Amino acid sequence: MMEVCALVFLAAAVAPGAPCRAQATVTGTVFDSLRTNAWLASPTVVIPELALYATADARGRFRFDSVPAGRYTLTFLHPSLDAIDVAAPVVALTVPERGSTHMPLATPSPAALYRRLCPTASSDTASGFLLGRVRDVDDASPLGRAIVTAEWTEYGLEHGKLKPHAARTSAGTTATGAYVLCGVPADVESEVFAFANGYAAGPIPVSLALQPFFHLNLAVSVRDSAARFTPEQLVDTLRGHDRVATAPGRAVVTGTTMSTQGGAIVTALANVVGTDAAAHVDSAGRFRLAAIPAGSRAVQVRALGMAPITFAMDLRADATVDTTIRLDKRAQTLAGVEVLGERGAARDPTGFEERKKVSVGRFLTAAELEKRPTTEIATALERLTALHIKVDMRLDPSGKFLIYMRGGEQSKNGHMSNTVHWCLPTFFVDGVSFGSSVQAIQSVRDYIQVSDIRGVEAYTAGEIIPPQFDRSNVTGCGSVIIWSK
Repeated sequence: MMEVCALVFLAAAVAPGAPCRAQATVTGTVFDSLRTNAWLASPTVVIPELALYATADARGRFRFDSVPAGRYTLTFLHPSLDAIDVAAPVVALTVPERGSTHMPLATPSPAALYRRLCPTASSDTASGFLLGRVRDVDDASPLGRAIVTAEWTEYGLEHGKLKPHAARTSAGTTATGAYVLCGVPADVESEVFAFANGYAAGPIPVSLALQPFFHLNLAVSVRDSAARFTPEQLVDTLRGHDRVATAPGRAVVTGTTMSTQGGAIVTALANVVGTDAAAHVDSAGRFRLAAIPAGSRAVQVRALGMAPITFAMDLRADATVDTTIRLDKRAQTLAGVEVLGERGAARDPTGFEERKKVSVGRFLTAAELEKRPTTEIATALERLTALHIKVDMRLDPSGKFLIYMRGGEQSKNGHMSNTVHWCLPTFFVDGVSFGSSVQAIQSVRDYIQVSDIRGVEAYTAGEIIPPQFDRSNVTGCGSVIIWSK
């Protein structure tokens, strides 16, 4: 006698009284090849043709019982993939008439995703990609036909000399605001901008050193006039002053700086990349950054002895965003060590001493500063022949010192002309950029005292500037690097 199905598995497919189809068990695991290289916790596994769903456990294990024999497909869903608009692979599934079958599943690997999203891009392992969406920060609507651009510095030989030039890659957004930006270098930091309807957001510093792709959503404000730029105006502004705002914006950021070990940090300096917005924290660790152009902006927080932090924020026009920032204390107190034998030459992790031996730039040591003591950092730095101190009431109403550098005008094709002019260098303290705006030198003066300086190095535009300190492609000027004791 023919066996009759006791349960209707799919009413539309199996009629009452019809013979049962052979059934089996489907098991498997889901692996995350994209981010963690570990089991993917709690994905939802789907057999679409049968409308069957199963939630895997914390180790990615799933199971379907009583699956009719046949040929189907198998895929899965997970919030981590939804967040970056990536779909899981769909694989073929053959279910036997009885017994069980095991099907391993995995997210696409970074290399596979790169090939899928950037089929015409170079397969060079030193490049990666960005993906995300661009939206209006004030009403959250997607911005189609926006442009996302990443810019970085590359070096090439010209007439036997190493010359820097700006390199960039751009991509447009779809009607839903989605973009994929291919060919972004993994070995240097890039600055990412978004342009939509004549308004700009950014720069947002992005590094692909730890992963071959980066998910970055960007927001543009079309209500804040301070965010209005054409790409050409933005590039010209960056070359001149390292700023992306020519007028006060309408967004405000407030916050509290805390140590990961506990307690407020009262020596920190906060600023918004590409603007003049900067502020010291008060005695409670609080700060307030005002007049910021609305949209996606990068906020930096630095404090001596702490690891600096940079993070992106989406700021709406006429709104205040409050945040808490936790800095990690890098300085450590080590127990005493008894050393036997003669002391050898210690390696300098900053590279200052090695670069000083080569003498490509100009250098100033703590010993030289002590010969002519001063408490004013501008006066101390003037001993470097590439620098010039000037009091300019138009740029600095307080009449304080401004520090200029001799440099060549940079043309739009990235080549340096022979015209000599005075420009604003990019300042670094212990490897952290303070920018090249009028505000930058004041921030440096507030951040470090002359007595705390171990050494200074300066490079004019057109010289061989250490790559990690070279911003001449966007500023048209050189760099001043200060090292603390």
